[in-house]
Amino acid sequence: MVLPFMSDIVALIIGLTVAIAILVAVLANSPVVSVSSGEEPQLQVGRAKIPLRLIQNAEIVAGKQLRFEKGPGLKANAYFVNQAGSKAFVKVTIADKNDPTPYWLFACNKPEDLVVALGANR
Repeated sequence: MVLPFMSDIVALIIGLTVAIAILVAVLANSPVVSVSSGEEPQLQVGRAKIPLRLIQNAEIVAGKQLRFEKGPGLKANAYFVNQAGSKAFVKVTIADKNDPTPYWLFACNKPEDLVVALGANR
């Protein structure tokens, strides 16, 4: 015989387990944004990498401009990495004529620092 309050405890344990599993999955699948230095400095967003010499411009996009860029202004061949809740994204324009991707639009924790780092390493 199962006590009535035991079903509440089991439900609570299952709910917490599912919530923790979702949190771990989100954190494990979050793209890492980094700028490497060295012989061929490059920007990496998730699995995508591009040499800094191929970056024409980097800017912060926020507010109404961000809503436009993520919505009707988003080009189909752009590299886009969305992060729910981010208030500012970084837009990196690609200068490679052979690359069909016109720009990258992605969220990161410190967009101001990234734009400064990209400008300093070009």
